[in-house]
Amino acid sequence: MEGRQSVWPALLSALIGAGLLVAGLILPWIDDRSGSELPWRSALPWDLSQPAASSALVSLALPLGLLAGLCIIAIIVRVRGLAIALGIALLGLEIAWFASESFRRTRGDLLVSQLEVGAWLSLGGAVLILIGAFLTPRWEQQVR
Repeated sequence: MEGRQSVWPALLSALIGAGLLVAGLILPWIDDRSGSELPWRSALPWDLSQPAASSALVSLALPLGLLAGLCIIAIIVRVRGLAIALGIALLGLEIAWFASESFRRTRGDLLVSQLEVGAWLSLGGAVLILIGAFLTPRWEQQVR
């Protein structure tokens, strides 16, 4: 076990990021609406209507939580490539929501000042999860 790297730095970063992501989904993102009230279709730029999500199963919280959970599992089992792909998909979904929200606004350049704490916490959590994915050591077969 001499050359084996520890998974703990990657897992700690991902767990802190997941905590920030969950906290961000509970807090307001924009216009006093939390991430669990925004429909997942709000990440698509062509869906300009903004109805409220009827439940968490159709909200933005489901795909974000699912991607974060799968990424943490990939980190635990040391599947580095999958963890990185899931982390990039998670961050990409966050960025897609930011971009589509700026398309919806008449002045997209003011979006940064209109975003509330939940959106920023979720974005920071996604970045920490992606950092954890890059810190994941490669799986090594133990030789006895």
